[in-house]
Amino acid sequence: SYAFYAVARDYAGNVEATPLQADAHILVGTDALPPAASLTDPLDNGPDDQDSDPAAVLVREPPSRIVVALLDEDSGIDDASVAASVVTLQRDAIPLAEGTDFRFLFDGGTDTIGLAPPTGPLVDGTYTVSMAPTGRASVQDNAGNPLPTTTFTITVDSTAPTPSMTLPEADSVTVDDLGYVEILWTDPDRGPLLDGTSVTSALTVSGVSMDREESMGDGRIRYWYNDDGETLDPGAVEVSLATGVVADRAGNASVPITFGFTLELEVLLSLTPGWNTLSVPFLPSTKGAAMADVFAGIPIAGPLWRMDGGCLVPCLAVAPGLGYWVFVLREGGGRGTYDLRFQGLPSSQPQQLEAGWNMIGVAEELDVSALPPLLGRPWAYERKTRHYRPVVQGQTLLPGIAYWLFLGSPTSWKPEAD
Repeated sequence: SYAFYAVARDYAGNVEATPLQADAHILVGTDALPPAASLTDPLDNGPDDQDSDPAAVLVREPPSRIVVALLDEDSGIDDASVAASVVTLQRDAIPLAEGTDFRFLFDGGTDTIGLAPPTGPLVDGTYTVSMAPTGRASVQDNAGNPLPTTTFTITVDSTAPTPSMTLPEADSVTVDDLGYVEILWTDPDRGPLLDGTSVTSALTVSGVSMDREESMGDGRIRYWYNDDGETLDPGAVEVSLATGVVADRAGNASVPITFGFTLELEVLLSLTPGWNTLSVPFLPSTKGAAMADVFAGIPIAGPLWRMDGGCLVPCLAVAPGLGYWVFVLREGGGRGTYDLRFQGLPSSQPQQLEAGWNMIGVAEELDVSALPPLLGRPWAYERKTRHYRPVVQGQTLLPGIAYWLFLGSPTSWKPEAD
């Protein structure tokens, strides 16, 4: 195939610049090869393409247009065959209308087709460009050979991955210290994250150090903190993610965000018909302090009884850190036990203990050596034997159990462990 260019010269001898388009083509021999099309912008596997797959183009920076080059080395492209009807464009499988959703541009000098949005760059999405789709006109070369159906896929992803805390749920209240937090990472545009881009050091959980991360699939990553035995302190827990904890396949790095949840303590007690002793480790977060609320569903006879001034006095409400006597009725069904559940947070206020006998409780397990100076040993009531037993050195005070302490002088004491 020969291309002829007519070059003009003026009377002064100045030569016209080399023209971009041939004035004529002459084919010597036979042109049996069809023309071809290639994607030139964004360039497949070019510097902006984040996907090494030659069948896919993934870019982070939205291009201003899609450019397709038409090629025919023999007879050349028949410019008259190039029109908007030879191409279709879809975004996320939704057809786009030429003239409304995109503009069709053709440069006959370079044989390139441009597909551009009416304003601005391309928005995020997966674009499918089909050249010579079935049932429509096709680009031809000057020998009449049609362009075979050719498809290009371009994904524009400029949006960073988005995290949500799923375990424990963000802003939830829980009694379970899982040993990890689980983050669900989603990319609103284009799917999976890059493997190995999540870094534990960029995620922090208040009060503990991070140990490792574990991919659970589907974008869920668990960030572990208790491999070394660390546990969370009861109360508000903050989970902070720094910049770039993860990146998606397009290279968009996640932005900083903070989640939170509340870890409460749970104490389960079992009451039987007759006299029981118990202590209130903390006020239930979902109940009031009134006896009727705390013991709802349990047949209590009369008031509660607590120590005050060395004597047992009746009361109709509870306070954290104090011990109580309570009498449970046996109902007609002959039920043997009643479950009592406390969930909440330890009080931050110290207990004011009196000189003489006190009936107290703790919110968390506590070594007996942490008690204030006593005259004698602490004592606990054994419900099964109906006897008191001493608590000796090396033993542990348990939440929900009432203990008797005898002090020589008034003492301010905080009943939970440090």
